[in-house]
Amino acid sequence: MADIESYNILNREQKKMIFAGMSDAVVTFNEYAEITYANPAAKKIFYAGREIDDSFIRILHEKTKQNKAFREYLIKCLEDAESLEKTVVAYYNGEKKLYLEINSCHVRTDGEFSGIMLIARDVTPEVDLKKHQHDFALIFSGLITCLTIYLYLWTYFRFTIKLAVSKSVYTHMIEGIAFLLFLEIILFTSFSPKEIGFIVKPKKVIRSVGYAFFASIIISCLLVMANVLIRAYGTPFKSYFIGGSLKAFLYYFLTAFVQEFLARGVMQNTVKNIMKVKGGRVASVIVSALLFSLMHIPFGSTFMVGAFLLSIILGTVYEIQKNIWGCIVLHWLVGYMAMALFF
Repeated sequence: MADIESYNILNREQKKMIFAGMSDAVVTFNEYAEITYANPAAKKIFYAGREIDDSFIRILHEKTKQNKAFREYLIKCLEDAESLEKTVVAYYNGEKKLYLEINSCHVRTDGEFSGIMLIARDVTPEVDLKKHQHDFALIFSGLITCLTIYLYLWTYFRFTIKLAVSKSVYTHMIEGIAFLLFLEIILFTSFSPKEIGFIVKPKKVIRSVGYAFFASIIISCLLVMANVLIRAYGTPFKSYFIGGSLKAFLYYFLTAFVQEFLARGVMQNTVKNIMKVKGGRVASVIVSALLFSLMHIPFGSTFMVGAFLLSIILGTVYEIQKNIWGCIVLHWLVGYMAMALFF
């Protein structure tokens, strides 16, 4: 790096102290893109804490798409323009992708060009927030559209043409909605499986699944006790104590997987990020549970209440564990036990 004292723009200790205390990155470089000064913030933003090197020169000669916008900005800086308008560009610093709001100006000493000063502010959180707001609005619109069509079809079959449709058809419709929303997220949003809670460390998955197995044993015992009491003192839901089959049990894992993606990954995350208020997490659990139970309206009011209560439990687990795997296992085991006992 060239000697900073050779440039009058930065040859005073007072100016260096001002730059050193700034949270924005301040970099000066000459006509060859050789850095002549960089404050501590610049080292953090542009180099992720590493020692300052000739990366600006290297970026100028890169032919890849990475840092393309920043490279074009550097080229414009080295042209004759006295200054450039403030703009936002993507920049990869070797560890992660950042969004930087940058502006620059030519520095002249005694009327002669002596370098370029570039000031950059990390606006990644603001850019990500805007992206997420757009993404969640898009997802929520898709969710409400799919839910409206689903309920319209149910009312049309049930009340207009009075067609008896198997409950398995509605189950497949819910799975179809989840698939459509999955495609919407993958194709039209910036979300990754990690943000939804699919991709987590193996140890965390094992711990979440372990808690889910333990919780499912307790809840299943309570369900069995409830069935015993209902059969002894009330009106049984069905003539036999428990039903189901191994094939149906294994298939229900797929159902639980799809429905948890829909309820937790889509509904709960969307509502939570739209409702940026105090108590937003609690509200997201309750609202997503209501939406999820509403999707089970073709199965009857008792089933809807059961779906609502299970969704409250699963939503709470999701907020605690921050991943979807424990919810899938708990939904699979407890959901199937409830269906085998009561429906």
